[in-house]
Amino acid sequence: MPNFPSLTWFETTRERANADTAFRALGSADARFGVRVDGQTFAITLDAFEVARVGIATEEEAADLDFCLEMPAADWHTYLDGFASPKRRYLNDIDLTTAGGVLKGNARNRLLFARYNATIERFFQLGAAP
Repeated sequence: MPNFPSLTWFETTRERANADTAFRALGSADARFGVRVDGQTFAITLDAFEVARVGIATEEEAADLDFCLEMPAADWHTYLDGFASPKRRYLNDIDLTTAGGVLKGNARNRLLFARYNATIERFFQLGAAP
């Protein structure tokens, strides 16, 4: 698996998600969200039962995303490494217990995150797998 964070990591994770029956079984999702790591934003587009696109977003493009999940690289690595641990933490928990939260977006868009949280968690789980 390529190193996180990189466009190659997100592309490989997209391929894994689109081939994963458990990912598709979570239902239809329609959101454009960002993953911000140390100043760089990766954009992920969920469309129906697949990850339609991944890419690197400019600041202007990032402003148009539905929401963004933002953490330093070290925290992202802790989150991703946690999938192999029985004490793993979920993004919602991390958001609620981190000063200022990790979820950036308005109230409506925070609801999108809540709605598609299981799909987003599965995406990252597939990316964390060896």
